[in-house]
Amino acid sequence: MKELKHFILVGAPASGKGTQGRFLADTFGLHSLSTGSLLRREVESCTELGRKALSYMDRAGSGRNCQ
Repeated sequence: MKELKHFILVGAPASGKGTQGRFLADTFGLHSLSTGSLLRREVESCTELGRKALSYMDRAGSGRNCQ
């Protein structure tokens, strides 16, 4: 039976989470999921979820907008 591997990377913005996530995915044949990338896509598409996420991102000074 195949052993499941799960990794959760937590860190400050620009700390290398995406780089390490891609490395682990390539090394172990896993899929990589970036919640930041998913949320940024939703903001860019101005979806309901994107507008909700943007209200939190604005508090952090993201400089993004949804129009």
